[in-house]
Amino acid sequence: MRTVAYRRIPFVAALLALVLFPSCSVWDYFSAYFNTYYNAQHDYAEAVEDVWSMPETKETGRNMLVTMNISATAKTKFTSVIEKCSKLLQYHPDASLVDDALMMIGRSYYYQNEFQKAERKFKELIDGYPKSSLVPDAQVLMSFAYYKAGDRDNATKTAQQTLDKATADGNDRITAEASLVLGQMALDDKAYAKAREYYARVGEFGDSSEKRAQALMKVAEMYAQERDFGNALAAYGKAFSLSKSYLGEYRARIGMARVLDRQHKFEDAHQALLALRANSNYRESYGEIDLELGNVARDRGDVLSALSQYAFVDTAWARTEPAADANLALGMLYETVLMQYDSARAVYDRGRQAVNTAASRVQIVRRADYLARYVTYRNDIIKLDSMRYAALHPPDTLAARQDSLPVRKDTLPAPKAVVKADSLVAGRMDTTRPRLPVAPPMSLDTINARLAGRMDDIAGLFYATIGLPDSARFWYHRLLGEYPGYRAVPRALYVLARIESEDSTGSRATVDSLYRDLIVRFPGSPFAEEAKRILGLPPTVKAQDPLEISYTNATALLQQGMGAAAIDSFRAIVRRSPSSVFAPRAQYAVAWSYEYQVQQMDSAAANYERLVAMYPGTVYALRVQPRITEMQAARQAALAPKKPDTTAVAPQGKQPEKVPVIPDEEGMNKRRRAKPNPGAEKTDTPIEIPDDRVLR
Repeated sequence: MRTVAYRRIPFVAALLALVLFPSCSVWDYFSAYFNTYYNAQHDYAEAVEDVWSMPETKETGRNMLVTMNISATAKTKFTSVIEKCSKLLQYHPDASLVDDALMMIGRSYYYQNEFQKAERKFKELIDGYPKSSLVPDAQVLMSFAYYKAGDRDNATKTAQQTLDKATADGNDRITAEASLVLGQMALDDKAYAKAREYYARVGEFGDSSEKRAQALMKVAEMYAQERDFGNALAAYGKAFSLSKSYLGEYRARIGMARVLDRQHKFEDAHQALLALRANSNYRESYGEIDLELGNVARDRGDVLSALSQYAFVDTAWARTEPAADANLALGMLYETVLMQYDSARAVYDRGRQAVNTAASRVQIVRRADYLARYVTYRNDIIKLDSMRYAALHPPDTLAARQDSLPVRKDTLPAPKAVVKADSLVAGRMDTTRPRLPVAPPMSLDTINARLAGRMDDIAGLFYATIGLPDSARFWYHRLLGEYPGYRAVPRALYVLARIESEDSTGSRATVDSLYRDLIVRFPGSPFAEEAKRILGLPPTVKAQDPLEISYTNATALLQQGMGAAAIDSFRAIVRRSPSSVFAPRAQYAVAWSYEYQVQQMDSAAANYERLVAMYPGTVYALRVQPRITEMQAARQAALAPKKPDTTAVAPQGKQPEKVPVIPDEEGMNKRRRAKPNPGAEKTDTPIEIPDDRVLR
C-alpha cells in the first residue's frame, strides 16, 4: 500500500483549508478523514504481518495463491479495516484516497477467503478509477479471486490481459504475478510445458527472492516429472542460491537429492542426504530425511538396509507423516518384493494408527483390508483342504477295532508318572499311536463347494485388487482342474482368457482356445456369448431373462429420478439371485445410485466395497477400485484436522458438469442425462457404469 509520501495533495489541501477557512468544523472534517484512513492502514498492516508470519506462509514469498487460514486476531483487524474504509467511502466519496480504501477492502476480503466480495471491490476500483496506479494490482488480484472462486474462464481472461499489458509496459512485478496464476492453472491441467514457462517468468521477475525460489522449485519438480533430470538439478540449484530461509534451502537440497536418486546416482544421493542430516538447522525435517535414506537404499536394491531404515523411521518418528510413508514403503517391500503377506499385513495394521493428515494412510488402510481378506481366504482353503482329506480318508476300521481290544496291565503308566504329570502334559493323547483323521462336520459336497468358492475368491482378489495376474492364473487353473463343474468355472475361463490376452509373451491361440472351450462347455453362459462376440461368431438367440426385465425396470426408475425405489429394485436382484450375471451389475447400480441420485456418499462407498468383496473377478470390481480409493481419501481428509498447505492453492470449486452414464435397458453403454434429484446438486462426474452383461 502507498504511504503518505505518495499522497501530498490531501495534506496541502488541508493546510490551505485551514488558512482560508480557519474554523473548527473544517479542521474536524480533515482530522476525521485522515484519522479514519491511517487507522485503517495501521490495522491492515498489522493484520497482513500476522498472516505472513505464520509458519505455513512465512516461507512462501507472500504468494497470494497459497491457502490461508488466518488467525482470529488478523480476522478482527481485517474486519476493522473494512468498516473504517467503508465509512471513508461513505462520508468522503470524492477524497483522493478512495482507490486506496477500495484496495484495502478488497484485499481484506481476499485474505478472509471471501473472493466474490473481493472481486467486486477490485472491479469497482478498476472501473471507477481507471487512471489509478493501483489498477494493475487490482487486475491481477481480481484474476486471483476469480481463480480461487472457481471461475477459471474469467481468471484466465483477466490474467492474460494483465500479463500482456504488464509485459508491454515493462512492469516486471505485475508480469510475475499474472504469470503465477496462469502457471498454476496450467499446472492444474497437467500442461507442464506451458506451466513451466509461466513459473520460469515468476522465477525471473518475482518481487522477492523467496517467491522466485519457490517458483523455480516448481519448475524443477516439473522437469523431474518429465525425467529431464539435468534441468531439474539446475533449477533446484538456482532456487537454493536465491532462497534466504532455512526452509527454502532445505526444500531445494532435498529436491536435488531426490533427483540424484532418480538418476540412479545412489551414492551421491546418499551423501547429499547425510549432509542434510548433519545440519542441525534442519532438525525439524529429520524424519523426512531418514525416509529418503530408506528410499535410496530401496531403489539401489539394498532391501535389508531399506527394511531397517523404514522400521527406524516408523518407530523414531511415530505419529508423523514420514512415519506413515515409511510404514507404507515397508509394507510394500514385504508385499511386492519379498512376497511375505503376513508380515506386510502386520505392518499395514500398525499403519492404521498413522496421523490423519498423512496422504499415505488411505493406501495403508486399503492394503491392510485386502491382505486381511487374502489371509482369510488362504486360511479357509488350508482348513477346507484338511477337512476334504479327512472326508476322503475315513478312520481305518481295523485300527479302530484294535483300539477297542483290552489293554495289558503291564503297558499302563506307573502311578508316580500319573501323579507327577503337569498341566501341560496331563490329558494329552497317547502319541505312541498314529492319530487318526477326525471326521469333518460337513459333507464332502459342501466342503468341495466351499473350497471351490474360496479358490474363486482368492483368484479374483489377486486379479482385480492386488494386481497379480500370475497368482490369479495359478488359482484359476487349480479351480478348473479340481472342480470343473463349479458354477464359477465359466467366469474363471473368461478371466483366464483375459489374463492370457494381457500377457505380452502369450499366444493368441491360447486365448482363442480358452474362449472356444468356454463356448463348447457352457453354451448357455453369458460369458460364452461374450466369447462369441470376441471371436466374431453369431450370438445365440434366446428368450429374455426375467432378471433382465427386473434390471430394465429398475433402470427405468433410475432414469425417472426415483433413486430410492431403483435402489430397492436393484437390491432385490442381488438378494434373489446372487450368482446371476445381473447380480454384480445390480450391486454396481446400487452404489452408483447412492452416489449420483440419492447423494449419500457413505452408503455409496459401503456398496462399492461390498461389490468388490462379493464379485472381485468382475469388471465392475476392477472399475470401482480407483473410486473407492478416492472416496476413502475424501473421507479421511474430512476427518483430518485442517493443516494448511504452503504450496497448494485453494480448492478450485465445481468443475463443469458432465453427463452421467447410467444402466439402460438394452445392456449397452449409452450416455443419457439422469434426471436430477430435487434440491440436490451434482458435484462430481460419475464413473461409467458398464452395461455389458459380462466382463469387459
